[in-house]
Amino acid sequence: ILVEATGLPSVMVDNVTSVRSMGHIVLLGLPHGPFTGDVTEFFRQVFLNWITITGALERNKILEPTEYLKHSYLADVSYMLDLLRRGDLKTKELVSHVVKPDDFKSAYDGLLRPYEGRIGQNEEYTAVVVDWTE
Repeated sequence: ILVEATGLPSVMVDNVTSVRSMGHIVLLGLPHGPFTGDVTEFFRQVFLNWITITGALERNKILEPTEYLKHSYLADVSYMLDLLRRGDLKTKELVSHVVKPDDFKSAYDGLLRPYEGRIGQNEEYTAVVVDWTE
């Protein structure tokens, strides 16, 4: 499963080869910004490897599985939580910043912009966790 959460079109296109045959791409981030390039190889990977692409907000994900609908929201969440419990889904390595709710705007801005060329920024934002404990 490739979960694309940045909203940058190039991330999905550049990483489609990391998805195995009959794998799944979940578009969590709303695509924004231009994309320039040849998407032929991307679609070749999707078609020849039977990769499924799903928008994270698809309504049919809440249905129970049937012979025509293999996945349900509950089954997918259960699977993801099981991966986390077993330690098979590494998330700590992805987090670049932990912020307080008051700093959310600056973290969101950091996630929106690529690292290169940001004035006054010395760290790349890859994933942000909001600390609500206080």
